Amino acid sequence: MMQSLTFQFRELTVEVIYKPIKHCYLRIRSNGHVEISSSQHKKPAELEDLIRRYYPKLKQKLNKIQAVLQKKITPDANLSLLGVNYPIQQQIGLTADNSIRVVDGRCQISLCSATALEDQKILIEKFYQQTAAKLFPELLQQRFSYFAERGYSLPRLSIKSMRTRWGSYSLQTHRIHLNRALIQLERSLIDYVVVHELCHLVDQNHSVRFYALMSKFLSNWRELRAKLNQFSHILN
Repeated sequence: MMQSLTFQFRELTVEVIYKPIKHCYLRIRSNGHVEISSSQHKKPAELEDLIRRYYPKLKQKLNKIQAVLQKKITPDANLSLLGVNYPIQQQIGLTADNSIRVVDGRCQISLCSATALEDQKILIEKFYQQTAAKLFPELLQQRFSYFAERGYSLPRLSIKSMRTRWGSYSLQTHRIHLNRALIQLERSLIDYVVVHELCHLVDQNHSVRFYALMSKFLSNWRELRAKLNQFSHILN
């Protein structure tokens, strides 16, 4: 059975695979790690010295690979979050796991390998889902006090992708569904949808009574509705 070990040299992750060979061979894998195929007689100190000697060339080659991979992603791509567009900055092969975070006015996406580029959309959708799962219940709770005082129970909340609606309320299941894509929009538009669906607790139709209740919460609901309609293209 082949043995292996992994060590860190500066920012490089080096994976050593021992084989029944006489010489050492270096290559950069698709995940950005350096792989050494080595004789079993080589000591770790010797392998580290090998990396040290070839470090400038390895670093140069890794930079070229990452530059090519970056071109596969749309330049000027942005992540929209709560009405703000954050430029996406990708890092490929520098981390063991895929991750995404918004920091210093940018969206930093770290992908463990080049093949993970295919997973970027899934990673962003997961980020949207997790962020919405934190914010949407808070907005629902903030607006619910009026209805609680009148004997209504808090509806259950479901956050999911919907192709034609921003939200809906089911009387049968007493559940409010909110579109995950709302997390891309400014907070006031999310609040508008939350209020709209809560008003359906009182009136399931879009009647005069319904819109009067909407006006009680949001005097500018017509402007908010018109603004929301401008984003119909992002519905999934």
